[in-house]
Amino acid sequence: CRTCGGRRLRPEALAVLFHGLDIAAAGALTIEAIDGLFRGLVFDPAEGPVGEPVRKAVLKRTGLLLRLGLGHLALDREASTLSAGEGRRIRLAAQAGSGLRGVLYVLDEPSAGLHPSESEKLLGVLRDLRDNGNTVLIVEHDDAVIRSADHIVDLGPGPGEEGGRCLFSGPLDEFLALPPGRSLTRDHLSGDLRPPVPSSRRPGKGDITIRGARARNLKDIDVSFKLGAFNVVTGISGAGKSTLVGHVLAARLRDRKYGPGSDAEGVEVGGKIERIIELDQSPIGRTPRSNPATYTGIFDRIRDMFAARPEAVTRGWGKGRFSFNVAGGRCETCQGAGVDQIGMHFLGDV
Repeated sequence: CRTCGGRRLRPEALAVLFHGLDIAAAGALTIEAIDGLFRGLVFDPAEGPVGEPVRKAVLKRTGLLLRLGLGHLALDREASTLSAGEGRRIRLAAQAGSGLRGVLYVLDEPSAGLHPSESEKLLGVLRDLRDNGNTVLIVEHDDAVIRSADHIVDLGPGPGEEGGRCLFSGPLDEFLALPPGRSLTRDHLSGDLRPPVPSSRRPGKGDITIRGARARNLKDIDVSFKLGAFNVVTGISGAGKSTLVGHVLAARLRDRKYGPGSDAEGVEVGGKIERIIELDQSPIGRTPRSNPATYTGIFDRIRDMFAARPEAVTRGWGKGRFSFNVAGGRCETCQGAGVDQIGMHFLGDV
């Protein structure tokens, strides 16, 4: 905005200063900097009754965020730019800082996307929630989280029709004492089963080199990837992994000519790339009618088969007649959703 310069407030509000900072400048500070600022505050007798409760409340929250490894985030950072691990830990910090007791917290794979060093910080906060008089129930695969649990429930023995049975319920030492072969989870925790390690590594068939990557927190770096090989970008959450791969490499190559002599700015391709396919963390279903069959294209082949039947050919029906996304074949009462949705004025839709 040309008027406020992106600070979103009127000049009158920005004219109020606190230790030389207006509220927009304070919001641009990192959590670590805000924590240091408030720890160094000294109030005079007149300011103390008002300032000290605020200071304690701020330090309680910043201390929790620092424990979760989020001190590098600016207070005004947009939520859409956070990594999955950062967003998950911020939501957890909001709950942990509430001071509630007697609450049942249900978390679905909170360690997904976290570096092992960050998982230990996460476990520390979860233990605090438990020690404050709450119950923590986690759906998890991470071995460190499982080993930290007071009580384990193992379902299996496999997915789908092979699942749905309780294989064990109890403490860790009893779980590990189960006979081998009864639970895949137990076998991996005990070391009886280990993931296979490749006996050889591919040298690659050329390189992709990025020059001067400077998006978000990337500090003008040069990096290379191997073509025809299995590349892994690793590091703690928020280090810039997704930014490097999704917002630099893919963005620079997308909709450009790629291959030897690529004209993508700052990218050198030392081999042949047929096309780019991105699989990100966004949900696969863009509409309520989406399902795995529509997303993977299986239904397209099935609809082709039905459209080729004599009954369909004689009526001139194409495959769209068998789609619940297209008018003509779908039920128009529910618009192909299979259920009627009733909008409520003051409550959620039914």
